[in-house]
Amino acid sequence: MGVKSYRITNEQEFYDEALKYVDYLSEKFISKVDERFANNSKKKCSITRRYLDFQDDKQSDAPKKEILQSGVFLILEDVDGWRDFSCNDHASQKEIMLRIILSNMFNCDLVSTLMISTNPNLTENFIKDCIYASSFLFNFNEWDDKHVEAVSSCAASGLPAYKCKELIELYDKKRLNNKRISSKFDFGAFNLDNFSDEFISKFYVKNDKGEFLPKHYQKEDESWVLV
Repeated sequence: MGVKSYRITNEQEFYDEALKYVDYLSEKFISKVDERFANNSKKKCSITRRYLDFQDDKQSDAPKKEILQSGVFLILEDVDGWRDFSCNDHASQKEIMLRIILSNMFNCDLVSTLMISTNPNLTENFIKDCIYASSFLFNFNEWDDKHVEAVSSCAASGLPAYKCKELIELYDKKRLNNKRISSKFDFGAFNLDNFSDEFISKFYVKNDKGEFLPKHYQKEDESWVLV
């Protein structure tokens, strides 16, 4: 299924990579704080304190995950950076994946998957990996084609996890629940000429006009609406 350099299956290696990335984002953000919050001294002071706390945490003996959380909570303040990245059609797969995993890990939103759906770097394999990495079943040690296919198939089906055949066969039932696997991409924005028949049949259906529409659309009063 091709080279997937964005997959980091070692958790400690991920923390190392993510800390470098978050550190870079924090420096980029703090360099613009004076300009962005020139008329809001209270906000500027709050962000500066968070930045200094993150710097202190980096020098401490705290677990890397805790240090990473400190940095993530800082860059969550950078709304302009969030928007600019999500709208950047040149954002790399690696950066997108780092943000998706961090968002999952700390229950936050570091990237808009709807907005990045126009990015030409989004291959069908990468999209399925993103669905897996953002799911409650994500596990570094299990990040392989088998788990990605099962989780993305469940997302395409719209079924709750505990009713999905692929997941039942792969996971202990204790790990499954009544949650649906979310696929927050805008599937209507993809150029289907770039995708395989297998991917299209998994995530799309044909309407009465022979047009391919994402499976999370349904017909209602002769129109197709997102559900």
